[in-house]
Amino acid sequence: LNRALAGKSNKIAFMNDIGCYSMLLLNNEIYSKLNPDDLLLAMGATLGTGSGVSLAAEEKVISVIGDSTLFHAGLPGMVNICHHNENVVIIVLDNSVTAMTGQQTNPGTGVSPVGISKTKIQIEDVLKGIGFKNIVINNCFEAKNSISAFRKAIEEQGPSIIISRGPCALWNDRNKRKRGEKIQPYHVDQNICHKCHTCMRDFYCPAISMESIETEYTDENGKTWKGHSSHISPELCDGCGVCSIICPYTNHEARTDKDVIKVYEKKREVRHDL
Repeated sequence: LNRALAGKSNKIAFMNDIGCYSMLLLNNEIYSKLNPDDLLLAMGATLGTGSGVSLAAEEKVISVIGDSTLFHAGLPGMVNICHHNENVVIIVLDNSVTAMTGQQTNPGTGVSPVGISKTKIQIEDVLKGIGFKNIVINNCFEAKNSISAFRKAIEEQGPSIIISRGPCALWNDRNKRKRGEKIQPYHVDQNICHKCHTCMRDFYCPAISMESIETEYTDENGKTWKGHSSHISPELCDGCGVCSIICPYTNHEARTDKDVIKVYEKKREVRHDL
């Protein structure tokens, strides 16, 4: 979304909400294109305020809501937007659980709080039932493939739904450990890092930081890259691989030694339950 808004940030009104995405306010300087501080009122208010702002503002309105908040307090607002055909882009962040308060289950998880199998309510089915026509489902871990969907939604008139789907990292790690799966972190090859910091600008991951020592690297074309390399903490890395997808000097589909971001080679699993 940050890339999709390039050159359009002054034409966007961003309706934030209560959830993990509220923390965009803490990184306002990094995500300045999103205008995350335009409005943050109350749980589920992003939809009602988005409807009102769309009637009065010249900017394109983007409302963000999580899956749990949608089930808990968002459905009336969705009905209102669809009924009145409001010109709003609604981004539903579907991470399968109520992540911010401790990964409690919600109707979209498919299990009860004690792990008993329950009917899983698909968000897209609910929204289609309300009457929305323009619904796109994105894999949030395929960052590059999501850009075009966001750009298209911003340009279209009327309500657009983008469901950005991917499991909460903490919840997903817990399930991996239960299944006996290893969590494989990544690392930055300091010898060939180009110091472009795309992994930091376009993907604000708490596992990625900047090296304190300035280094330089001369590529095969004779161009020298000088600055502070990025660093991925193996203790914090979740192994999602998004950084390697957005890195312009890494081919995540056909990995080679030339990739700047590589799989962490040490033969051990990093624990995430400490």
